[in-house]
Amino acid sequence: PIAAPGVVEVVEGAIRYYGATDLGGEIALRELVEIRLLRVAGRAHWRLRSAGAEALLIPVDAAGAEALADAFTALPGLDMGQVSTALAHAADQPDAMRILWRRHG
Repeated sequence: PIAAPGVVEVVEGAIRYYGATDLGGEIALRELVEIRLLRVAGRAHWRLRSAGAEALLIPVDAAGAEALADAFTALPGLDMGQVSTALAHAADQPDAMRILWRRHG
């Protein structure tokens, strides 16, 4: 049994989230236009938004979420140091929301 709040997979350029209790979804990296880190119900989440304005919420502690870091490195202009710092401080800020990356152009 998995104690995490869902499972993340990165397969063939797509991020997939299968929620344990929440709805899951999929977003292609090429369609990704924004990454935010925010807290929902006391838990840190990635909020990934597509060019079509769909959003996918993924708990940072979902099983397999570490694969997101590898996927994010392919995004132009993303500062992984900023991402690491934001993750480290997400627990300290009860209503934190940070935009970590936006696609330009």
